[in-house]
Amino acid sequence: MNSKRLPGKALLKLPTGINVLETIIERVKKIDQLDHFCVATSAETSDDPIFKNAQNKGIEVFRGSLSDVMNRSIGASNYYGYTDFLRICGDRPFLDPYLYEQLILIHRASKNDLTTNIFPRTVPPGLSGEIINVQALKEIAEKTVNRKDREHLTNFFYSNNHNYTIQNVNQSNAKLPIEYKLTLDDKKDLKKIIWIQKNLKTKDKFNLKEIMSLNIKWINNNKNK
Repeated sequence: MNSKRLPGKALLKLPTGINVLETIIERVKKIDQLDHFCVATSAETSDDPIFKNAQNKGIEVFRGSLSDVMNRSIGASNYYGYTDFLRICGDRPFLDPYLYEQLILIHRASKNDLTTNIFPRTVPPGLSGEIINVQALKEIAEKTVNRKDREHLTNFFYSNNHNYTIQNVNQSNAKLPIEYKLTLDDKKDLKKIIWIQKNLKTKDKFNLKEIMSLNIKWINNNKNK
């Protein structure tokens, strides 16, 4: 909730009638390969509204450190008994369940420390996927106190990639150019997301092809604004 570029963005209402957090939860529920999911937010009072909103929707919540995301993730994993988890950030209102299902199946079969689609990036921001082995993350937590490593969960994996089993899955697609981001970071992104939702002709909230087509159109039409 304390986002500097877009304060309170997690609970901003969208044209669909639900807020950003609920939009993400709605899409996460479509990922068939998940055994369980939770909202892992901070224990700061500023994030009480996230806790209450998720609880009201029947979603389990874990609360931990605001800045030490690594410790928060390990805490959530210990609490819910995760051996591996798919990390989904709260800035992805257009996340694609199918892309994540592919990653989960590959991760389960390969038993990687990290399975991803962004090393190098093969999808635009907003469709990033990272599945993390909890034991590997715990070992990293014992090795680094670096603030960047602990805030940016997979930074240490990528910086020390020769020491870990990292599989990058190429999910590139001509219809998903990586330079056209789909994340919600600031007010301009919010305007774009609202416009996309209002202009979906099929009203299919999961039609990624149409979503990206509208995204490209918006970005190209607003380059100099």
